[in-house]
Amino acid sequence: MNNFIPAIQERLRRQGYPRFKAHNIQEFVMTGPPEVRTSHQWVFSNKDQTKTVIVAPDFVVLETSKYTVFDEFIQDYEKVLEIVGEVTDASLAERVGLRYVDLIRPLVAGDFKSYIKPGLLGLSDDSLKVKRSLFRFEQRGSTDAGTLVLKLMQSDNGAYLPNDVDANHLEFDLTLEEGEKVAILDIDHFSQASRDYDPGQLVKQLWELHDYTDRVFREAVTEEALKQWGAESR
Repeated sequence: MNNFIPAIQERLRRQGYPRFKAHNIQEFVMTGPPEVRTSHQWVFSNKDQTKTVIVAPDFVVLETSKYTVFDEFIQDYEKVLEIVGEVTDASLAERVGLRYVDLIRPLVAGDFKSYIKPGLLGLSDDSLKVKRSLFRFEQRGSTDAGTLVLKLMQSDNGAYLPNDVDANHLEFDLTLEEGEKVAILDIDHFSQASRDYDPGQLVKQLWELHDYTDRVFREAVTEEALKQWGAESR
């Protein structure tokens, strides 16, 4: 992959991603004798670092901290897939996925019931006779399009992303108050199967994943929340 990066960088620069950096990841492998492996990633970002393309030997990811609508996002991603595919002559894709991470920050401190439906909220502090607890919820299932994982977790330590999401590649216009309790809604829908590396077909698959993801989001939050966020009810 390293040989293809200069050509990818030039084409992504013209597409609106002028920032570039190489990034190394160290992974601890525990299957068999423990060992440390280093993997390489190349990160391309727009000027304000709110949209980032990550290229590695085995994946291509588009991330954004200023999501608008899926139509715009998928148009950007299709162009990225086309660039990487044309430069590398990629022929195989084995996993396609779409992941949304939404921060739920109540206007009234602690009022998560106005935003999240009861089935995800866990038991109340009063019923457990505890103070300032944090809840975590996870549900996994199969859909006609792939595998869907829904997670909901609370945080009061300033974190607003799941632990496995690297926040260093993007800029976020967000500041949490010290000790502020928030909820993180994490919806991941993916399909694992061998398929041709065809950007048009990959985008079609992503649309199928999105339809389920959108439905899950609307099932997880309240009508009051949708109205407050300006999201039309379906």
